[in-house]
Amino acid sequence: MIKNDWFYCPHCKQKLFKVLKGVKVSGIIVYCKHCKKEIKVNIV
Repeated sequence: MIKNDWFYCPHCKQKLFKVLKGVKVSGIIVYCKHCKKEIKVNIV
């Protein structure tokens, strides 16, 4: 979930990382330190 140029955890809604405009990402797994879950990131 992206809002205001930040990617948020879909489970706990905490900010994970900033996303620059025009960025395309697929196949990355990010670990949320707050809820301790892994999130697959696909930004197109």
